[in-house]
Amino acid sequence: GMMYLDNGAAFTGWHWIDGLNYYFNASGALSSTLVIDVSTYNGDINWSAVRASGIDNVIVRVGYRGWGTGRILKDSRFDQNVSGARAAGLNVGAYFVTQAVNTAEAVEEASFIVQEAAMNGLNLPLAIDVEWAGGGGEQGRGNYLSAVINAFCETVASAGRMPMVYASKSWFNNYINAGSIVSYAQIWVAQYADIDETTYGGRYDMWQFRSDGAVNGIGGNVDMSAYLR
Repeated sequence: GMMYLDNGAAFTGWHWIDGLNYYFNASGALSSTLVIDVSTYNGDINWSAVRASGIDNVIVRVGYRGWGTGRILKDSRFDQNVSGARAAGLNVGAYFVTQAVNTAEAVEEASFIVQEAAMNGLNLPLAIDVEWAGGGGEQGRGNYLSAVINAFCETVASAGRMPMVYASKSWFNNYINAGSIVSYAQIWVAQYADIDETTYGGRYDMWQFRSDGAVNGIGGNVDMSAYLR
């Protein structure tokens, strides 16, 4: 049955509960799942502790293209993170931080992530991460290129995997023509604010609602997202 808040309103939509964000559908049923994402910067992770704390889903950085050299580099802890997470029983996906300047480079990045996913038994989406290169400057190789996103997504989908596009709300609004992204790709929007729900107006499947979460087994801050299911 429908759950109601104290004020008589139906318990639907987004709700913060104990520092996490959850989505309840029109009939009041929980219809989001918590996802964390990690990279080598999170250090060595105790995955059994992560799993014991109630985390079931993680998206791991598989690599990035150097914004200066243009070479694809694998995240130094990818294999370690994936094997540990899978052994602990988590669902695992991957993300790649793009600096592709053309569709050929996007296809190369996508084939890299698909290959790593196949070798490591990943079952969550494979995401292209679009953001400023080099920590915020405009010196990156692909800062304004959004056409590469569809080439990445098409390559991932043709390998039988779910493609996902990660960017901040401001990137989706200002640098990416979100309406032109292939409709089968999932959208992962980042917006950190003390707000009840993201103010991003486009379609989305996952909302990264904080970058300062705390998870047993991981030192320091952890990115947290709600995945609409």
